[in-house]
Amino acid sequence: MPSSKEYDLYASYLKTRSFKSFVFRKYILYPFLFRSINGAILDVGCEIGDFLRYKPEAKGCDINPLLVKSLCNEGYDVSLIQDNLLPYENNSFDVVILDNVIEHIEDPEDIVNEITRILKKGGVFVVGVPGKEGFRNDDDHKVFYDERILSDLLENFELLRFKYMPFKFLFNFLSNKFSTFSIYGYYMKGS
Repeated sequence: MPSSKEYDLYASYLKTRSFKSFVFRKYILYPFLFRSINGAILDVGCEIGDFLRYKPEAKGCDINPLLVKSLCNEGYDVSLIQDNLLPYENNSFDVVILDNVIEHIEDPEDIVNEITRILKKGGVFVVGVPGKEGFRNDDDHKVFYDERILSDLLENFELLRFKYMPFKFLFNFLSNKFSTFSIYGYYMKGS
């Protein structure tokens, strides 16, 4: 479990994102990825709330108590993740988003089980992971995922599709050269 100082340092680091990054996420990335999602939405690992600012009716949760408190003070519905448990009832959400989070978790089985528990039958689980260069650029990244590894991990879900940001064209080149390249898997919870 990280110390209070580590939480504070990470929160400060996240808040250094540029205005350009905010504009990119709000007006390009999120509309591209989430234009057609509806219902009760949860952003797991919501950090500084970029997605919540895009879709304020969504809920968020994070392990960092400083970020949770800050977002709650801004009026967002955000909860603290404690002991690897998501503080929500079974079958609570139509959509759960895990955007560039899972690669930070050495053993993601607990979080995947929790997401399975809170996601409604037929609900959609959207998982974003960095490409190769993005993975290499962060010392906190623990596990690299590509489409096959991600789908193996989520074998109890039905794969709906993959989306690539900025696009799939020149996939290997973009993945190896651009830290902002990401893969997004859309999975549906079955019975």
